[in-house]
Amino acid sequence: MRMKRIAIAMVLSLSSAGLLSAQAVQEQKPGQLQQARVKPDSARKAVLELFPGSTVSTVRIGSGQGGLAYTFDLAHAGMTGQEEAVIDAQTGRLVQASHRGPGSDFRQQTLGSRNPPPDPDKAEAHPEINSALLALDNAKTHLEHADHDFGGHRVQALQAIETAMQQLKLAVEYDRTH
Repeated sequence: MRMKRIAIAMVLSLSSAGLLSAQAVQEQKPGQLQQARVKPDSARKAVLELFPGSTVSTVRIGSGQGGLAYTFDLAHAGMTGQEEAVIDAQTGRLVQASHRGPGSDFRQQTLGSRNPPPDPDKAEAHPEINSALLALDNAKTHLEHADHDFGGHRVQALQAIETAMQQLKLAVEYDRTH
């Protein structure tokens, strides 16, 4: 009985320390987790930073048109429906976010779409800030893969994007806590 309690305590402490994933990752094909450069816990952390206050209900890994990716199903207190976030398993970048909710058609927001159509059924707390974060992340990806340095201006633009993303995340966190 004592050993069982110790084992449960160890699992709980490892889980809370982030050393043990809360959910197993469902593989589309065996061996895909070993192919991923980004580990599931890192991808989970990235998703939860992009969708503060959300909880992960399921995690899958599979390959599609863009290559190997994690798909996270998310729930958010106070929201109807469900979010789905897709993270590239090689780069750790968000490549797609979508929402399915009652009374609304499936809405999909893919990076590169600068002006996603508004969805009145989505009870998103800060849709403009979330769209801005996705657009900034997309711009960052393009700049990181640019062939030239452009006299140092590319690096300065990347730094400005990082600063802008951090400020937007702080704004959402401030609103959440005040």
